Amino acid sequence: MTSVQTADIVVIGGGIIGTSIAFYLARMGAGRVVLLERKHLAAGATGLSCGLVRQYCDNSLDARPISRSIETFQHFDDVVGSDCAWVSTGLLYLVSLTNPDVVKANVAMLQSLGMNTTWVTAGDVRELAPYLVVDEPTVGVYDQDAG
Repeated sequence: MTSVQTADIVVIGGGIIGTSIAFYLARMGAGRVVLLERKHLAAGATGLSCGLVRQYCDNSLDARPISRSIETFQHFDDVVGSDCAWVSTGLLYLVSLTNPDVVKANVAMLQSLGMNTTWVTAGDVRELAPYLVVDEPTVGVYDQDAG
């Protein structure tokens, strides 16, 4: 551990938000950036994450940073300079037919932002996940770039 006496910017918290802020400030040439964490990096909620990165959400304020995070993970070595072991898996969300219009509107919004998220029919669900057994007519949303 290095003892630092001065800093231009101090970021407190070594979770995903703090480390991202420190990384981008340093990358932008903001001077000497110091990241402080009382335990270890990702000691809190970030470290408890299941590691899923997905695009499907229900508002554009969340969608924009989510889209950037997918791009960062897909090109992590170019952006950060190391391997994050990214695996593109895709993610299938099952949706009840009781209110599909809200979900269809979300998919349209995400597509308008350039996200690779599509509305899928019951037949598509069976093709994407033939091992699933559903008791009611089901459709879904397929997030192809999730990982």
